Amino acid sequence: MQLYAYAKQHGLKSVTILETLKAAGYENLKPLSKITDEMIAVLDLPESIEPAPVAVSEPKQAKTIDGQKFYYSESERLMFGGYKPEERGLGFIKPDTSLQFDNHFLITSNPDEQKFIEATEAFKLGRVQLQTEVQYQAHMKVIAERRQQVRMEAMQRAGRQ
Repeated sequence: MQLYAYAKQHGLKSVTILETLKAAGYENLKPLSKITDEMIAVLDLPESIEPAPVAVSEPKQAKTIDGQKFYYSESERLMFGGYKPEERGLGFIKPDTSLQFDNHFLITSNPDEQKFIEATEAFKLGRVQLQTEVQYQAHMKVIAERRQQVRMEAMQRAGRQ
């Protein structure tokens, strides 16, 4: 292992390790020099240090008055069926309710819908993600620009421009 890699593994600067080793009598060392067991004994550091666990947090959600959440899907028209089960009564059948994404997004302020979406496998695997309102607005702007470009190209082909 090279000195700089050893320093990086232990969360130190390679300059500090070089100074310590030169003070111990090792001359002509550079960050790319190989580190030996004798050098490690001089440094008196543990073999490896476990990195501190990094806390995973949800993306910052834009503050809304009614608790809206913006869910982004990789699929443009993703649909979660079975949100509410089918109801059968005397003389009527109320079909099950599903949740449908439009233009990759589903916006909801209903806590039951939010819990249902966050409990799905697609959300757990990262195929459906929470987004901020700013990201939603940027996505809609891109879609509007793309549609305008298609219209302009169609008008040029038809000779109307």
